[in-house]
Amino acid sequence: MSFEVSAGGKHLEFSFKMKVLDKWRSDNDMELKDDKWIWVVIDNPEKNEKIVGQQEEKSKIQFIPAYQSKEEALQCMNLLARHPGSVYEAQAILYEDLARYAADNGFMIFMLDGFGTVTEKIKVA
Repeated sequence: MSFEVSAGGKHLEFSFKMKVLDKWRSDNDMELKDDKWIWVVIDNPEKNEKIVGQQEEKSKIQFIPAYQSKEEALQCMNLLARHPGSVYEAQAILYEDLARYAADNGFMIFMLDGFGTVTEKIKVA
């Protein structure tokens, strides 16, 4: 599957394997590992799909918002900056695939909770 990401004027493409899951974690299994599925928001699913990237206003840091659960991603969709006419969908991605993409393209990964609060900032190398 191929995706493009746009954030702060950067337009990037990458490919990875993706699977949509209903629920992937248990309450005692919260640690991010390469083989864990996390949730991101996709713009224009099944057309010109793009992982939604954002930019912090003050620091200008470009990041990909990610979530531990589908429910959290769905709760935050309306809080994300978007272009008019965009259609958003929550989809699962392996953490290792997202981390590799973020490292290759200068993005950070921000883990968010269901209220849009940043719970962890991950700079991958």
